[in-house]
Amino acid sequence: GNNLEEKKKVAIRLLEQMKVGPNESHDEQFHYVLNQMKEMMELITDLSRRYPDEKIIIRPHPSEDIETWKGFAEGKENVLVVREGSLNPWLLEADLVLQNNCTSAIESMYMHVPCISYRPIVDIRFDQPLPNILSKNVFSKEEAIHVVDTIIKGGKVLFDFQDIT
Repeated sequence: GNNLEEKKKVAIRLLEQMKVGPNESHDEQFHYVLNQMKEMMELITDLSRRYPDEKIIIRPHPSEDIETWKGFAEGKENVLVVREGSLNPWLLEADLVLQNNCTSAIESMYMHVPCISYRPIVDIRFDQPLPNILSKNVFSKEEAIHVVDTIIKGGKVLFDFQDIT
């Protein structure tokens, strides 16, 4: 509704100030990010049900509205939304990191924590290449769940560092 339109206007203004792409792509980029977020929420919901005894920590990007994520986490006993502080203490306890276009992939690599880049929607105009290069790329919810299952059960996941675009 109105709140979404306000967020869209702010996002487009930021993109214009950053000189990201031609103006006509700003609306597309906004919807790309919004759809990625919806896909991530669906995956997290499934994982929270599949692993009720595992803690799932969501660390929203500083540009994201934390209240959106807190609303999403309501009623999910094993899902916690945290933004303050450094990622490093969380990584010390993490079994894996699940991200999309996020520099947490870099921190995960240095901390030797397996990192999954969840890419149910791919658009090379908006995707950030570095996090994808440093992560195990998965392109469907089923593939993501399979990789999470493997890691949670103590298995190793091979990272294929070929051209992933």
